[in-house]
Amino acid sequence: MVECWKSGANFSGESSSIFLEEVDKRRSSTLHKVITNVLCEANLFPYPSQSSDKLSSVDLYVAAFSALPERGFTSQTFPNWEEWNDSSAKNFLVGVVGVAWTSLSPGCVVEGYLHVVWVRPEYRRRRIVQQLLRRTLSITEGGPLSHRVIRWRLHTMKSSAATNEYLLATLRNGVARAASSKATDDGAFDAADGNAAYEEELRDVELLFSAVKRMYKKFGFCVRRYIYKYYAGKADAVEMIKNIPRTRKEC
Repeated sequence: MVECWKSGANFSGESSSIFLEEVDKRRSSTLHKVITNVLCEANLFPYPSQSSDKLSSVDLYVAAFSALPERGFTSQTFPNWEEWNDSSAKNFLVGVVGVAWTSLSPGCVVEGYLHVVWVRPEYRRRRIVQQLLRRTLSITEGGPLSHRVIRWRLHTMKSSAATNEYLLATLRNGVARAASSKATDDGAFDAADGNAAYEEELRDVELLFSAVKRMYKKFGFCVRRYIYKYYAGKADAVEMIKNIPRTRKEC
């Protein structure tokens, strides 16, 4: 099912529509692979980059695509998703939630693990993450045998001394790459510019951590535990879960 809504004006002042599509790895393998390729190339900072191997566990993507009439399709002319390629997805894919299904005892119910949540930076103020999560969490059955979902689980980065150390090292590496590039292009680079940039970005990331945790709590998630050096063996995480009340006996 394709769901469409207006996301407001874009940078050119035009109103754009956002399409949500569920992309199952078994039924839509071509588009699933295309989305995986885009995520492998995306900048996921502050989180570590993803490889195709890491994303191989994702069974379902709930993806958001941007559509303007001049881009080739509207709410009346849906694209043929299976004909898409990496280039098409780069132009249209604006956000995605990746879900991995895990069977739970006694085997007739499943857990949905939110493996990746990503939105392009220029779309982050359009509440696309909220729309993606709302659509994802409305899914009631998952896995090869469409068993009932009784729990959602995720990890998100936690502000701490270890996390700050990881973020600073990551930002410094980015500054070093920029310095190398600028020295090649212009023959000069002011290191103070880089220091100011990553210090400001670190403050923004810390605010992001708080906002993300609040958002998940609004969706009914609660903290299950804290995990030391979960990301890349360096940054701390908080594990959050959302239990779905059982209304009937399973199996």
